[in-house]
Amino acid sequence: MKASLIGCGGIGRVHAAIIAESGQTFLSCCDEKAASAQAFADKYGCKPYTSLKELLDAEQPDVLHICTPHYTHVPLALYALKRSVHVFSEKPAASFTGDIDVLLAAADRAAAQTAVCFQNRYNQSSQYAKKMITDEALGKVIGGRAFVSWSRRGGYYTDSDWRGSLNTEGTSVLINQSIHTLDLMQWLIGSEPVRVEGSTANRTLRGVINTEDTAEACLTFTNGVTAIFHATVAYRADAEIALEILCERGTIAITGDALTVHHEDGRVENPLLNNEAASETLGKAYWGNGHKSIILDYYAHLQAGEKFPLDAREGCKALRTCFDIVESGRRREAVER
Repeated sequence: MKASLIGCGGIGRVHAAIIAESGQTFLSCCDEKAASAQAFADKYGCKPYTSLKELLDAEQPDVLHICTPHYTHVPLALYALKRSVHVFSEKPAASFTGDIDVLLAAADRAAAQTAVCFQNRYNQSSQYAKKMITDEALGKVIGGRAFVSWSRRGGYYTDSDWRGSLNTEGTSVLINQSIHTLDLMQWLIGSEPVRVEGSTANRTLRGVINTEDTAEACLTFTNGVTAIFHATVAYRADAEIALEILCERGTIAITGDALTVHHEDGRVENPLLNNEAASETLGKAYWGNGHKSIILDYYAHLQAGEKFPLDAREGCKALRTCFDIVESGRRREAVER
């Protein structure tokens, strides 16, 4: 298939490397900075543009990869879908509550398919945990908890022209760092929250950002499961993410890339300890190594004429939870769906 990409930054380079080795035709790239587009084109052997309209008019790609700042994702996706171009978007699918329904309506109308990049679903630990839960190997899910404790200092935001702003990033630790973990927890639990009670705070970055650096919530899901969640970038290091799913007869714990199963009789298993294949991490280490798997799977679905399951609608589930946590904190009461 013919692929193009907009956003020639760090995450764009990850997508480009995968497209280049995937057997697809990497036609063109686009960036508002001409020098960035040209350097990208020289590296990956594609044609550079500074205008998406000019790129789509000239190249007519099958797929557009969106790797730009958060606030641009929806307008770019809407424009591509209107041109019947398939869209593979980095997270978040949107940066503002009101954009979600606009995006989903456009995706429903379009002949083209959408995808949102929640690559951590493709980690071996995630896939193994999902199968155990689906098979009810430890009985039904009854609870969950997740913790994201990372570090982001002032320069991370001040060196950017869009991070840390309500007008461009939307929220910070929720949408930027911890949305992957929220998505993974909801996916493993197997339903969406119907009640969200949470709060947000700025513990260490007052005067630097007008978004949050810390968030917490208690979530109640449609299947009766309750879960707790905490995320912060106020820690002094990037600790391993900890995600735990509590079942009737034991617990499934994912810490970083490792999976541990605790049985109610006291047995402890590490089922992937000896057989988890080493996989190259492209880009920053905390991005994980699932980008290649999700991108290849997306192209496989398109080429087979099949619906890709992690589409815009699926990709907006965790996003709605992010916004509900913010809203709950603002109201100082639970948000009921």
